Amino acid sequence: MLYSGSSESGIETSIYSVKSGETETAAFKTLPEKCVWGRKDVTIIYCAVPREIPAGRYPDDLYLGKMSFADEIMKIDSVTGETETVASFDDVFREEMDIIELSLDTEEKILLFKNKNDLSLWALTLQ
Repeated sequence: MLYSGSSESGIETSIYSVKSGETETAAFKTLPEKCVWGRKDVTIIYCAVPREIPAGRYPDDLYLGKMSFADEIMKIDSVTGETETVASFDDVFREEMDIIELSLDTEEKILLFKNKNDLSLWALTLQ
């Protein structure tokens, strides 16, 4: 289970193992609604992770439109904690994206999401 909460540094993200009953602080900071779990490999999570998190009340300020994130897509192994950056959009498209509504196709080859800034729909081919 992936969850987050507000902290003095903005957001703290944690992973709770139902099997072991242990909780670990994640190596990344994001909101769980900016993530999607793998279907084939249920230990894998794809998340939109902000490059920086401004001070604020989370998630309230984000939902009220008081701020926006510039996200990267990361692949996280919830068991090992290993993280990998899958896409950084400002480098490729010269555009910052506040990514929402992530979903995977059934083969886990395509990651679909929206850019909250303009509600455009995107498809990212995964390797």
